[in-house]
Amino acid sequence: MIFYSATTMVRSSKSCRAAILKASKSRNIIAIIAIVLTTILFTTIFTLGSGLMDTVHDQNIRKAGGDGQAVLNYISDEVYNDIAGSSLIDRIAYTKAVSYRLKNPGLERWRSDLWYMDDTALEFARYTPTTGRRPEAEHEIIADTKTLDALGVPAQIGETVSLTYEVKGKLYTTDFTLCGFWETDSLSNIGRLVVSKAFVDAHSDILTYTYPVDNDYSGVVSAYVMFRGNGDIEAQLHQLLSETGYTCDTMGGSKENGNYVIARVSPGLSERALMGNPAMLISRSC
Repeated sequence: MIFYSATTMVRSSKSCRAAILKASKSRNIIAIIAIVLTTILFTTIFTLGSGLMDTVHDQNIRKAGGDGQAVLNYISDEVYNDIAGSSLIDRIAYTKAVSYRLKNPGLERWRSDLWYMDDTALEFARYTPTTGRRPEAEHEIIADTKTLDALGVPAQIGETVSLTYEVKGKLYTTDFTLCGFWETDSLSNIGRLVVSKAFVDAHSDILTYTYPVDNDYSGVVSAYVMFRGNGDIEAQLHQLLSETGYTCDTMGGSKENGNYVIARVSPGLSERALMGNPAMLISRSC
């Protein structure tokens, strides 16, 4: 028969308590580590999601041709002037098409268009020259580098850019002086040549607005709008058009309406439905 002394039992009790405390301490450490790792994991996921949301948004804007929450396409100067002064608008960009039909050799492989764009439009479209400056004189011009390469023109300030282009069924040839250029965006599938306001004003007789009659783009205006404050962009667009006396497809308007305009939320914002779900963005990018 084995007898245990009181001392032995006390020592045994202390050993058990120590073992229990040690095990409890180990479990606490493991739990803390698990919490830290979980926190890091979710922080990483949401950081990646946020970064991917910004990337998707930026790429869509670049593909769509630039910033702007809403776009009014193929409008006249009259329509532009009607909406430009609205208190709903924070910033508005003005562009006018000169020619969609450039006839120079080399441009059959790399399509390029001829436009006038104000400073806001150059900023929105990311066409602000990185070398040189925006055009001011009548025969000054800026372009992206890939278009210059297609034309066989060195990307150097002062070079002559000779263009043959069609306006309203007639061919014109003009020698421009290159006063600025920028690197072609890697996502772009079209080139841009931008003339001065002085050029557009000097040729206002041929750059008349005839789009509703003949679908000719020369002379059409496109406006890119940034609204004040936050809120539903489509609702703000509808309010803008309603207050200025116009309608569009999403308001129930049609081309038969005398006050109909082509207006829509910018395609660059079309991915906003994914913004609340980073996991969808991560899977989308894989």
